[in-house]
Amino acid sequence: GVATSNHYLVAVKSFGNWLLKSERLERNPFVHLSRLNSKVDVRVKRRALDPEELTRLIDAAQLSTKRFRELTGPDRAALYLVATMTGLRANELSTLRRSAFDFTANPPTVEIEAKNEKSGRGAVLPLHPILVTRLTAWIEGKKELVDADEVSRIALLWPGTWAEKAAKMVRQDLADARAAWLKEVEADEEEHTRRTKSEFLACKSAADESVDFHALRHSFITLLASSGVHPKLAQQLARHSTITL
Repeated sequence: GVATSNHYLVAVKSFGNWLLKSERLERNPFVHLSRLNSKVDVRVKRRALDPEELTRLIDAAQLSTKRFRELTGPDRAALYLVATMTGLRANELSTLRRSAFDFTANPPTVEIEAKNEKSGRGAVLPLHPILVTRLTAWIEGKKELVDADEVSRIALLWPGTWAEKAAKMVRQDLADARAAWLKEVEADEEEHTRRTKSEFLACKSAADESVDFHALRHSFITLLASSGVHPKLAQQLARHSTITL
């Protein structure tokens, strides 16, 4: 992508400057290269969900009797909650086992192994107390479905191939959440009309911004910013290599 290409360009130009400064070369061979315009290469325009939308999405999944591949409604609700409150990506979440969580630490944490983390460095992320409470109850419920605690500890929490179709999964639950939201006021014609025209819980906005699984990560970072978290801390929690990202 153009944005990635521009990041590489910054790196190689810095390397060229070091070669010049250390007298290994007489000129920087990359100095003539220019950045590409990333604004014309926006492949997916995502929108962050606001707190009420996130709550309704999670609640809709929790109440759902539908399965998506191997995930039940409560499985998806727990998944969305973890994604929203940690910023973990779908592929990272699909590798998590019970042993990745340390609920006794201060603060409680979740660890992503280097081989499963996008940057390849691995990460240990703090968990919010509300998330710990909800997640503990969900995991305890899952333990009742297996014969041994050890099996529960090492088994994947969200098994299967759902990550390949994570966008479709989120959009189905979002559509259910919107349908329930509209149903609340079906007796009030004026309010029902207003809600129907609203973009609340919509999969796509008028500005062509869409909601997919990665939008939950966008929501996580947006919530960090809106709650007053220092940009440097937000960068660390989001695991971005630079503050500009």
